[in-house]
Amino acid sequence: MRKEDIKIIPYNSSHKEKFICLNIAWIKKYFEVEPQDLEMLDHIEDYIQTGAGIYVALYKNQVISTCMIVPKDADTWEICKFATDEHYEGNGAGSLIFEKCLDYAKIHHAKKNHNRNEYYLGFCHASIY
Repeated sequence: MRKEDIKIIPYNSSHKEKFICLNIAWIKKYFEVEPQDLEMLDHIEDYIQTGAGIYVALYKNQVISTCMIVPKDADTWEICKFATDEHYEGNGAGSLIFEKCLDYAKIHHAKKNHNRNEYYLGFCHASIY
């Protein structure tokens, strides 16, 4: 697989089941699924309504990676629900989708991103797990 074969598109409701499955699998692999994870995954459309950006990475029309970025306030955004199908890890899908979410936040005037591990990426203070 080449990065050129991966297509990054905005989330739509047809991606919901795969979005939830990928994220639950990722959380279970590295952490424990918590009530706030389930709450967020059950209300994806509500987050979109309040300004969140959600993208999926497709390979041969299959969702292989997901990422959501959520506004915390006018300037601060959080990367969350970032997962890649373990069969496709290491192929660049996560990097592509992460960059797409950062671009979304930048367009919406983000000044910094928050999360557990912090990194400086160009225009903003970005974070990933």
